[in-house]
Amino acid sequence: MDDNTKEIAEQIFCKQPQPINTIQLGLEEATADIAESEGVERFIFNILSIILMHGIEILFGHRNILRLSEDDFNLLQRYANSFGYKINKTIDEESRLLIIGFQHIR
Repeated sequence: MDDNTKEIAEQIFCKQPQPINTIQLGLEEATADIAESEGVERFIFNILSIILMHGIEILFGHRNILRLSEDDFNLLQRYANSFGYKINKTIDEESRLLIIGFQHIR
């Protein structure tokens, strides 16, 4: 399977953020089969994470979400919203780990 996540990210993040739910991410049949075998939710999480990491690199010149200011994160959120997802982030105070999740916007 060819990984075209960088090309997808370039198409999204090289423009201004679009309105909510206006960019449709689709899977090719072979990719859909992999998603089913891995578990669709886990697969979607992994793909969204990779696309966002490419997006951070395109927008900010690095791939470290911890280095984003609140304004930077809000911009990233607007891009995620354009393809129908909200980024949920939480910092676990005890472990000091950043926990990222995605919520589909309907």
